[in-house]
Amino acid sequence: LAKGTAGQVLGQGANDPAWVNGSSSTLTTQGDLLYRDGSGLQRLAKGTASQELRMNSGANAPEWHTPATATSDFVRLTTTTITSNTNNISFANVFTSSYNVYKLIIHNMRPDGNTSIMFRYFTSGTTEETGATYNQGMSGNYQRFSNDTNTVALDKQKNVTAHQLTSWGATTGVTDTGGVNAEITFFNPRLAAWTQMKSNIVYVYSDNDYSIGDNTLFLKRVTTAYTGFKIYPGSGNIEAATISLYGIKQ
Repeated sequence: LAKGTAGQVLGQGANDPAWVNGSSSTLTTQGDLLYRDGSGLQRLAKGTASQELRMNSGANAPEWHTPATATSDFVRLTTTTITSNTNNISFANVFTSSYNVYKLIIHNMRPDGNTSIMFRYFTSGTTEETGATYNQGMSGNYQRFSNDTNTVALDKQKNVTAHQLTSWGATTGVTDTGGVNAEITFFNPRLAAWTQMKSNIVYVYSDNDYSIGDNTLFLKRVTTAYTGFKIYPGSGNIEAATISLYGIKQ
């Protein structure tokens, strides 16, 4: 067996010992990988950021693979967290052509006193829709703690100047009650057509004696396209809340 060259190591050939390239001469760059093919040790050059190592289509050598970018049909667009008094929470220019349906999640919203939680649309920027074209129909139930009763009720508001999210009246600002919690769905708010939204909401009434849960259909009876909205207290301020808006692809 003739002498090898610098960097070679003694290995086993098909029948007899043979000189083969050692890893130090095969690997040239930090991040390279060493593997063996049918003829000996080979170098797989390092991949790029976020690539994954997989076996090639022939199942005889490794290769780097770039995975497809993850996508989602349910996308969080923005989150606002309130930790000190504010007189409104605005979401300007959030309704775009990218989505037809939007989901709003309100968690632990607390006013600084007993008041209703109100809602208005923006027609552009922070320009409010103030016309008396807001309508809503409510169905819900409330439990009264003082006498252990439970009541199912229906109600409505017609042609008013804002939606009332706390449909049955004022909520309490007491910290221990858990605040106002809601899931609201918007349907095609950018269309120049009547605008619908639907809410499921739970809160404690302002006297701390009633726990309220309701389902409300909100209807804007005007053919206006909307770009955003604001949530605000009927009086005073909102002192705490976490609100997230999601876009849903169809």
